[in-house]
Amino acid sequence: MKKAKTIGKFLCVSFVGFTLISLSMGAFVFSTVAAQKPTVVKIWTHSIEHRLKYYEELQKRFNVEHPNIKVEFEIKPPEGIQYLITAAAAAKSGPDIILYWAGPMELEMAKRGDTIPLDPYFSDEKWNQIVGVRQIDGKIYGMPMDLFMENLLYNKNLFKKAGLDPDRFPQVWNEFLQGCEKLKGAGVTPIAFTDKEGWSSDFYIDGLGVQAFDSTEDIVKSVMEGTFADPGYLAALERFKELYDKGYLWPGGLAEPRTVYNSQLETQKAAIGRGYLYGHMVDKVGHIFGLARYPVWGAGKLADAVICGVNNVYQITSYSKHPKEAAVVIDALSTTETSNLLYELTGQAPPPNKNWNVDLVKDPEMKRMMELVPKKSAPYMYNLYPKEAVWDAKTKNIALYLLGNITGEEFARRLDKAKK
Repeated sequence: MKKAKTIGKFLCVSFVGFTLISLSMGAFVFSTVAAQKPTVVKIWTHSIEHRLKYYEELQKRFNVEHPNIKVEFEIKPPEGIQYLITAAAAAKSGPDIILYWAGPMELEMAKRGDTIPLDPYFSDEKWNQIVGVRQIDGKIYGMPMDLFMENLLYNKNLFKKAGLDPDRFPQVWNEFLQGCEKLKGAGVTPIAFTDKEGWSSDFYIDGLGVQAFDSTEDIVKSVMEGTFADPGYLAALERFKELYDKGYLWPGGLAEPRTVYNSQLETQKAAIGRGYLYGHMVDKVGHIFGLARYPVWGAGKLADAVICGVNNVYQITSYSKHPKEAAVVIDALSTTETSNLLYELTGQAPPPNKNWNVDLVKDPEMKRMMELVPKKSAPYMYNLYPKEAVWDAKTKNIALYLLGNITGEEFARRLDKAKK
């Protein structure tokens, strides 16, 4: 089968048995015979709050069905996991499975030989069920765990407070700016923003950036082979800086860590944030949020597209002593049932399995947004970065750009340098 190339598109109980053995001279001793110990498969990942309960349930279910394998999820800090992964590969000692963002790190690890191809371990039928599979030099190195739609959520109550229509998010850029000004005037911070690690900027800029392009192929060519000094990308940077200059982003957000991003929305002090968190916010706060595409500013054919990318992928390390068992784990954690569970426990959609039960989606906002994906969608630009260094350069230099210390052209030059 030709694999599809899609671009954005335990607690395991053991015991010791005791056997009574008769020896000569009528003596009796107890000899311990250890039950077969389960093979330990370690998974390193990073996480945010709403996915932890999903991992816990995965472990519980896996343990019941596979008593000979013990899965150990180890949660690493999001800001440093990539360095831990690199160090483990150099030492050839660490996890059996890495569950991490799809994109440049996935590409680099495969090319360095830090991870192994997954093709031999799974059938064509399995691969045909999975959305977002990516080939690297003709082989598959990552099994998608989850997808995400990079759109916006907004607090309908705060929109009402500012005199805005709670059932209609601003569709075009100037209307969006006017809405932000009304929110600000009502004492509401328009947009959640925590950028100590450059995290918020990355999502917002890429969300705006696709609007300059006509097709996914154009985005791939620009990001992987072209330059970030592309006029369309520079224009997206200018739109984002406009939000910062007008005071529409969370005050002091440049110094705020990503760990407090959710609280800005949960406390209803910020009106607009990442749509990826919609299910989590509904669970925490209630059904007071709407979902919307980014307001249109660009002239590209993808200006009104829904951004849908691969979030995290399972990868088997080349230094794992148990690759076959690791493949069993990945297979068991990548089924229709686990996709259904992902949505049930996190509200995150769409999951990566084509056969997941879409009827689980009862929320009208989520269902409406998901119906837009097959009509017109664009990839998440981070998934296409050729090197993790591009993301590092972006997050380290965005504050300099927003503060006016470097130009957009210089910002783009530093990203281009990181690609080499």
